[in-house]
Amino acid sequence: MKLILPILFPLILLPFLFIACIETPKQPVTPSWDVELNVPVGSKTFTIEDIVKKQDQITILPTRTLKFVTDTIQQDTTLDFLFNNTFDMEADTSFPVVGTSIEFNMIAGRDSVRMDSAEIQSGDVKYRMVNNNSFAVSVSFVFPGLTRVNGGTIDTFKISANVPANQSVQVTIPMNNYKYKQPPNQPFGSTRPGVWIKGKVGSSFTGVGQNLEVKFQIENLKFRSFSGRVKPFDLGTKTQTVENALSGELKDFINAVTFAQAYLTLTTSTTFRGYDVLLKGFQVIGKYKNGTSPIYLLFNGNNSKDVLIPAGQTVTEVLSTLNTSINQFIKATPDSIQIRATIVMNPQYKSGSISSFDKVSFSALFEAYSQMKIENATITDTAEVDWDQDTKDKISQGNDARLDVEITNGLPFDIQFVGYFLDKNKNKLFYYTRQTSSGSPGDTVINISSASINNLGEVSVPTKSTIKLSLTKTDFEKFNRVYAMVNRFKISSAQNQTVIISADNYVKVKVFGKINYRVK
Repeated sequence: MKLILPILFPLILLPFLFIACIETPKQPVTPSWDVELNVPVGSKTFTIEDIVKKQDQITILPTRTLKFVTDTIQQDTTLDFLFNNTFDMEADTSFPVVGTSIEFNMIAGRDSVRMDSAEIQSGDVKYRMVNNNSFAVSVSFVFPGLTRVNGGTIDTFKISANVPANQSVQVTIPMNNYKYKQPPNQPFGSTRPGVWIKGKVGSSFTGVGQNLEVKFQIENLKFRSFSGRVKPFDLGTKTQTVENALSGELKDFINAVTFAQAYLTLTTSTTFRGYDVLLKGFQVIGKYKNGTSPIYLLFNGNNSKDVLIPAGQTVTEVLSTLNTSINQFIKATPDSIQIRATIVMNPQYKSGSISSFDKVSFSALFEAYSQMKIENATITDTAEVDWDQDTKDKISQGNDARLDVEITNGLPFDIQFVGYFLDKNKNKLFYYTRQTSSGSPGDTVINISSASINNLGEVSVPTKSTIKLSLTKTDFEKFNRVYAMVNRFKISSAQNQTVIISADNYVKVKVFGKINYRVK
């Protein structure tokens, strides 16, 4: 018992001594530790359909494939251009004045024109007579084929005049609103087509006098309708120009595309009856505003072609990459496209008829479809980064950070992806696309393989890539100044193969950061 007490006493006393030795802090101390913050930077899906909806020149077909078109370029030529000196006719004669009365016939014609019938809107009859006699003569002329309705009667075109001795007269008479039909009893019949003029000369002289010279000209004819035969003649060179919408926002993309299916639809028509029309030297020309030399669409290697339009028909001709240089023309992205041709009426010298309502039309339309090759087409998108103030404050307290960039490629193309941040003044801060994550100045591109493609050239399975990027000290110092992010895609056909692009194809880019900051 004496031994136990000395041992227990120190053991009992020890806790109290230990407590007494601990120094009580004068102020409380706040603990600190490091925390990782996930910061969403940006996520966006770029679909072909979204891009197409912004373009009037691209439509989505029921198959979800695409159709690229230009505006239709159309030129219409009406009959206002048909009335020229091609229809001018003339006749002249000279004969001695014999006795007090003499009758004669003249045919005002032109070798290249046979006018069977016509409705004349306007025109002129000019005549000149020279009386070489010492006595005056009176003359009258009747045009049996030219008539018009005047009230309730039918008037025949007539002329009468007096020609003094040894003098001449020259008169122009309008011939408006007359109809013409060749009389069945016209002298010489069909062997000498033209306008029949019946003349009569009277005088007081009873012997054989000197010659009377007579010349008629029928000119400046404009018709409401015409039937007969007329020589081939051109109506002039006609052009029509439209802006090329494919050279706008789509210019860089179109420059990089080679279409497997591209067509030029040439539509021509005429309402002439009996008369064919020739578009001589038809051309499609691309023009540039900056003065660059124009580019010509080639037809089997030639920069023009002749197109025959049968009388009264509409003809559609579809030209392709097999017989034209459509791909080269489209890729050249001219600012405007012009069609041009010289219109030749009745090139085969046939009989026919026309009216003032008739016209000649020709138009061109470019179309291309989704099956294509692409080489280095560039698409750029800029989006604002929306961070609240609390996130910005935590970024400013960060120790270090990294970025994860996830790319899902649902396109049938390889992609070179470049992404970088901008501050609010649009100054470039740093790239967040680094293939090696080395941070070297040239390390700015991520190469992404195309989606898996089936044997038709269509996307079957998208590919996914993730790049983890540790920010350098310099990058991190700029990170809380990020205002916007720029995504730039350069796309090319894998192994230069032809693929089919669909409205459902897409690229998705997701960028998020992990910030390590200290909580105190």
